[in-house]
Amino acid sequence: MVPESIRKVFGAFPLYQYPNTGAVAKDQRADTQFVLYVHNIESGLSTDPQCLNIQGLFRLKKPQASVKVVPGSVHVSRNAKLPYLLEYTNSKPRVYTQEGAMIRNLFPYSSTEVEFFCTLVATSLGDAWRLSLLEQINSKLLQQLYLPSNRTEMPWVVQQSMTCQATEAMLRVFESRYPLLVKYHETTYFDMPKVFVRPAVRDQVTRDAQKDILAQAHECLEALTSALEQGTVFGGEQLNELDVILFAHIHLITQFIPNSELGQLVMEYKELVAHSDHVYRQLF
Repeated sequence: MVPESIRKVFGAFPLYQYPNTGAVAKDQRADTQFVLYVHNIESGLSTDPQCLNIQGLFRLKKPQASVKVVPGSVHVSRNAKLPYLLEYTNSKPRVYTQEGAMIRNLFPYSSTEVEFFCTLVATSLGDAWRLSLLEQINSKLLQQLYLPSNRTEMPWVVQQSMTCQATEAMLRVFESRYPLLVKYHETTYFDMPKVFVRPAVRDQVTRDAQKDILAQAHECLEALTSALEQGTVFGGEQLNELDVILFAHIHLITQFIPNSELGQLVMEYKELVAHSDHVYRQLF
């Protein structure tokens, strides 16, 4: 007999069986060249800029390829990160765990100038996107975008664990550039008060980081507007990699966080928003 006190302990931590992640069956692989794992999908599009960028690049550069886009948790990936890509060529699939490796091998940049602007978008708008989702007011939205669609069916402890994983992954991006921001956010999200931090100090550090990151996003949007007017870097009617990565960020920002500081900033650049709509119509 198991003592009642012990049974209560195990009852507090229920065993949860994850649903199938949508892996492709062997008899279907002949028609599936690629399987792209993403965080989540809404209206046919991935809900993360990096994942949506890869999804868009497939539409642009490999329109004839057979691509299965599968929503799943980070546990499907070898390095616990998404996007995660499998390329089925012969008997053994080729695995891509890094977005950079996917781009280098499958979607090489058309020029060094395009590569520079793509890096600018990924860093500046990507940072601003992550920081916006780290705000407490957007905690439910973060779950909606980065947790599996069946999250509400999961035990609360599993849902919270996956939320912490998604939050920590976003924080780690800022670790080298904004170490204090990461440190103080850890005390908020993960209850890790190793050193007492006055709320006023923590809030000031957060505001300073937000100001800096939004300033960089503003500079990025200014540079992109100028480049769009000159028509030298963007692809025009023949879209290129810059068109796709900008769409991936602008579309998600205006779709999910239009009332945030970042969303309001982006909405001021009507040409870029219109450009995003154009790319969406062209690719999807």
